[in-house]
Amino acid sequence: MSAVTIAKGASSAERAIGFWFVLLLLYPSVGIPAIYIIDAHFGAGPRVTGGVIILVGFFSYLRWLYRWADRISAKRRTEIRETYRGIYRVKGAPSSQWSWLKENIQVGDYAWERPPWRRDDLIYLHGLQEQWGVVWMAGFRPEDVEYVTTKPVSEYDWRDFDFDGPKPRAPYQWGMAKAKSLCPFAVSTENRRVFKWRFPV
Repeated sequence: MSAVTIAKGASSAERAIGFWFVLLLLYPSVGIPAIYIIDAHFGAGPRVTGGVIILVGFFSYLRWLYRWADRISAKRRTEIRETYRGIYRVKGAPSSQWSWLKENIQVGDYAWERPPWRRDDLIYLHGLQEQWGVVWMAGFRPEDVEYVTTKPVSEYDWRDFDFDGPKPRAPYQWGMAKAKSLCPFAVSTENRRVFKWRFPV
């Protein structure tokens, strides 16, 4: 499966989720006026019944939407795991127009292959610290990196890792989590700027 195919599939799925979340926000704007209309025409009894039905429908819709989003996320992680499998070593400066914490990148860093954010001929990588937090992200020309080996484990499966203490359920909880298995081929964070609330890929 090509990187372009994954990008297209992910984009369409994410747009679909966004559309249904917009409808979720519109749900109360339709449901609440419906309750008042029922009250005006049929009285308090039907209003309560209608309100309960609308409320149950709202939370059922929300539950279905989150389950659908989780399935799409799991499918995308599987596709990424199977496509972006390389560990590289940095030999030169990045060439991408945009990079995250570029000043953290050092020649000799190990880097993990990741999906691109542009369609070009660059190899997109990120450096990970020992607790799997992202230290930098950038795109490199093939001659500026050296292939080392296949990933021993996919960083995109962080939801399935074993943790000391509470297991993070979302990226914003990652800064308080501690994975039992440290990241192999990690980047040292000594003398580098590290994002305070480190987050997974």
